[in-house]
Amino acid sequence: MQRRFLALIFSFAWILTAGFSAVVAQDLDPAFGDVVDVRVVNIEVVVEDRAGNRIHGLGPDDLTLTVDGEPMEISYFTEVRGGRALEGAGGVPTAPETMPGEAVGTRYLVFIDDFFSIDRDRRRVLRELADDLAYLRPEDRVAVVAFDGRRVDLLTSWTGSEGKILDALRRAERRPAFGLQRLAERRAFGRSFGRRFSRLPDTRLSVTERAYAGQIGEQTERAVDAAVATLRGFGRPAGRKVMLLLSGGWPDSPALFAADDLLRPLVAFDGYSGRDLYTPLIDTANLLGYTLYPIDVPGLEGDFGADVSLAGRQRDLSNRRSFEQERILHDSLYRLAEETGGQPLINGRRLSALERVADDTRSYYWIGFVPERRRDNDAHEVRVRAKAKAMKVRARSGYRDLSRALETNMEVESALLFGGAAAEGGLAVDLGAAQRDGRRFVQIPVELVIPTDALTALPSADGAVTARLELRIAALDERNRRSEISAVPIELTFDEAPPVGGAVAYETSVRLRRQPQDLVVALHDPISGRGLMTRLAVAP
Repeated sequence: MQRRFLALIFSFAWILTAGFSAVVAQDLDPAFGDVVDVRVVNIEVVVEDRAGNRIHGLGPDDLTLTVDGEPMEISYFTEVRGGRALEGAGGVPTAPETMPGEAVGTRYLVFIDDFFSIDRDRRRVLRELADDLAYLRPEDRVAVVAFDGRRVDLLTSWTGSEGKILDALRRAERRPAFGLQRLAERRAFGRSFGRRFSRLPDTRLSVTERAYAGQIGEQTERAVDAAVATLRGFGRPAGRKVMLLLSGGWPDSPALFAADDLLRPLVAFDGYSGRDLYTPLIDTANLLGYTLYPIDVPGLEGDFGADVSLAGRQRDLSNRRSFEQERILHDSLYRLAEETGGQPLINGRRLSALERVADDTRSYYWIGFVPERRRDNDAHEVRVRAKAKAMKVRARSGYRDLSRALETNMEVESALLFGGAAAEGGLAVDLGAAQRDGRRFVQIPVELVIPTDALTALPSADGAVTARLELRIAALDERNRRSEISAVPIELTFDEAPPVGGAVAYETSVRLRRQPQDLVVALHDPISGRGLMTRLAVAP
């Protein structure tokens, strides 16, 4: 995945006050306390006949659900028809997020890829989205972000205001697009395509092809990382959740995309593969309950590098290669959609994307089940099938049993990327004067004032009272490069139960590069699940 460049090193000190001490705990004793976590995994299921028409009126007995190949009981079942939840069926309770008769809103998270998109193509798709805003309903909400290859910019957070959405889309149109640079790179690597069609097939990439495959793979990985960070940044809002992913051209296989001869067999290349590139995005979407609707920004009018200066058979083969490259770009969109229960919006369909997605998300079955929670971050395969063979089912393919640590990391990442109420002064933090630490780094003292009301203090064996927390500090620089987020366990010991309304001071320090950046400081109580967080600007 994306390489991280910020150094972020903790060094700890502690303040001793009467009857209080703090230490950095090496491990949290699992017997210290536990939280029974019962969480429903929701799956949105579309059922169609062989002609593609929606089938309504089914109940939980008409579907089978398996997790990792084992039958799983459907604990909750709701049919959403025309955007409204219907009464439960078959004696199974309705999904927790729905009420019979009420409208079910959809959250549309629009991710705009400026890095691969050509301005002409992107402008056309954005204007069609703007023209189709009438398909939204009052209960729907839209957020818009854009990625330029370096950072993710928030153009609007969740809003139901058509004016704010239009303003965000218009600002997106005015942003620089870098697709012509990607096209120039492709042409630079492809100048010799027309001279190699007569060679015998070679299963190995040339040096030039390997270089281009590595470059396009790294660029695609960067864009996928940005989409993953965006999903994590927006977390788990209520209601149906979809991401409209405007892709300027992400290849499913960088090696095949770089290969210069349609007659060649499998290309031997140990670099990026489609599964490696897109699994993080698929896993994150399934984890957070987002359905992906990838939009083919270039469409049929995109320029895939065919050289019009070639003549005869060479030009024909060059054009054929262009269509093969287009197919490889489309394969990634199919992969993202199929694994998350969505649909790819390719070629002409991209110009009615919002209309199609709105229609696709108005009628479906919302089923839920309660899995055994191990919180080990393992992926689990989910399969939903209709008992009637004439019915086709579309649903996401799995979920990940997320650990509390990773959930908290996602909250920190959200605050780092997009701020929000959770990061607005929830934790009192005072930064001291920066001290130089070599040529490129500084040490900054950090003092936290922790409210005792936020602690879960439990008796320990020696008669004292102990609270255990996890401290996370993350940094984001002006180029959108993020530090790794790691949890540091802290143990606070008191002679007696801390008073209500009191506070505890805790000191630490961070080592940062000497450049402006944002810090997010977060404390998490693994027993209660509560947390405090603050975002600060640092300019050493």
